[in-house]
Amino acid sequence: MSLTINTNLSSLIVQKSLLNSTLGLNQAIERMTTGFKINHAKDNAAGYSIATNMGVKLSSYNVAMDNAAMGLDLITTASDSFDLISSHLQRMRDLAEQAANGTYGEDSLKSIQSELAARESEISRIIANTEYNGMGLFESNIDESKRVVNQTSFQAGETYYITSSEDLVKLQDMVNGGADTTNVTFELMCNIDMSGVSFRGIGKDSTNSFKGTFNGNNYVISNLTINTTEGRVGLFGYAASGSVIDSVGLENVEITGKNHVGALVGYVCGNVVNCYSTGDVSGTSNIGGLVGNIYKDASISNSYSASSVSGDGIVGGFVGENFGTLNGCQALGSATGSSSVGGLVGQDGGNITYCYSEAKVTGGSYRIGGFIGYANNTIITNCYLDYSNSGQSAGI
Repeated sequence: MSLTINTNLSSLIVQKSLLNSTLGLNQAIERMTTGFKINHAKDNAAGYSIATNMGVKLSSYNVAMDNAAMGLDLITTASDSFDLISSHLQRMRDLAEQAANGTYGEDSLKSIQSELAARESEISRIIANTEYNGMGLFESNIDESKRVVNQTSFQAGETYYITSSEDLVKLQDMVNGGADTTNVTFELMCNIDMSGVSFRGIGKDSTNSFKGTFNGNNYVISNLTINTTEGRVGLFGYAASGSVIDSVGLENVEITGKNHVGALVGYVCGNVVNCYSTGDVSGTSNIGGLVGNIYKDASISNSYSASSVSGDGIVGGFVGENFGTLNGCQALGSATGSSSVGGLVGQDGGNITYCYSEAKVTGGSYRIGGFIGYANNTIITNCYLDYSNSGQSAGI
């Protein structure tokens, strides 16, 4: 038996060489077409890893450049809208100056007012409709889940937002229903018109009272109307010890109650800072333009009232009755009553510093004063009464 091996060594060598040449040619063609020396890990494992990491970074840099460009477009959009608003405001100022020269008739003034109203409406439209990629540029970006209207209870240490009359009504209903607001902050996020809204006041007595912090952010609540025969009436009916009401403006209010009535607070045991009121406030007793009654250890600072205030007794252009501290406050409206009526305070037994009154005081002849109607153990420091405007003597 014989063993035969059929081989063609020369052919195998040629085929192997051809395969290697083909692989090399393919690699060369790949490098030529991609422009990269390293295309796979097999070409250079370390180099491929480095190149891949660099490619990832370069890709993120390109995205960052696109983001920056989009941010610039957003700013440009907002800037163009601001320029348009600025031009409207400048024209409105020019029209106001023009109307004040005293030479225009009634029809001309109506035409000027018509243009002012149209430009004001256009400014509101621009603010409401300026968008970039569907995002409102001038809207408050708040967490809707933190709006008061969406709450069933309040968590201590949390902040909740008020953006509409519905939020204010919900806060009123929850506090008057016993919700605890201790160490809770409420932020007013925009101006709110309360026209046509039924309202009683946030906090109705010592048991159901406001105990938190209300930051108005210098926004205005306008056209608030309350008409009740109950006591402790105002935007806040009863603000407990430890409460803070800061930077709230009340304009064109119409508040009517029994006793302890004020535009901002009916009865306050906490602190009020940087607030003001205009409009009409009336009741029976302890009636004030901003606050009806200030309990001992409570305070009001850097605030004023230009409200018209009326009642039977203990009526003040700024505060009805004060047993706490007033600092840097002003009464600019009027006070009318039968007894214990004062331009700043109707009846006082607290501390008053750096306060001013020019409120018009009218009414009966018993305990009537331009600054304070009746004072008992009051400490007054660095205060001023505009006697000529108030129409009354100090009454202290």
